[in-house]
This record gives sequence, structure tokens and C-alpha cells, in this order.
Amino acid sequence: MSASVERVLGWRPDELLGTRAADLVEQSDLTRLADRRERVLRGEDLAVAEYRVRTAQGDDHWVSGFAQPVVDAAGVVQGAMVGLRDIGAEVAARQALEARERHLQLVTEEATDVILQIDADDVMQWVSR
Repeated sequence: MSASVERVLGWRPDELLGTRAADLVEQSDLTRLADRRERVLRGEDLAVAEYRVRTAQGDDHWVSGFAQPVVDAAGVVQGAMVGLRDIGAEVAARQALEARERHLQLVTEEATDVILQIDADDVMQWVSR
């Protein structure tokens, strides 16, 4: 286990060693990731997935994770090597942008004024209802 787990999630490595990784994953994400776990244990390398894990403070924190099977000399899968990347700031920015887009959509759909988007060539690209 990498020592960076303490910086990202607040856990010391010795606090997590011997525990189940699934116990850190947010329950609704764990359900979604169950198929991925089975696939990696069958020997498949998987694409990156985004999910929430519990910090030492009890909060959910967004990570991007990938998993590769770990095989013995006979090619039998013994487990998985998992890498996590902190994407908390990225997810927060994405959520803020989505909220602004929803707000802008509400404003433009409900406005009684006419709103136009005009490009640099004076061509209308968008017109409110």
C-alpha cells in the first residue's frame, strides 16, 4: 500500500492492511463495481472507473481507479493490483459546471426576454424560445 493513502484519504497504511477494500467503497458504487471485481479476478485488465471511497474522517471522496489481475507463475489469478487517483477537485468542478448549465437552461427557457447567441461573424448560433 502506498503511503499516499494517508495524504489522499487520511488513513495510515497500517490502519488499512488486513481490511476489506470493499468496506471503503460507498455502497451504491460498490454495487455498480461488483461486475468489475469479478472480471479482474477472471484475469481481465479493466478500464478506469470513478467511485467514492470513505476517508478516515468518514466522508466520501471521489477517486478514479484501475485494477489489474495479479497472477502466479502458473497464470492463476491471486488477486488484483489497484491504483487510485484523487479526482475530488475534478468531480467538484464537473458538478459545479453541470449546476451552472442547469441554471442557465432554466433562465433561458423561462425568460420572457429574447436571448441570442451570436458568433464573431454576426451569425446567430442559438435563440431562446
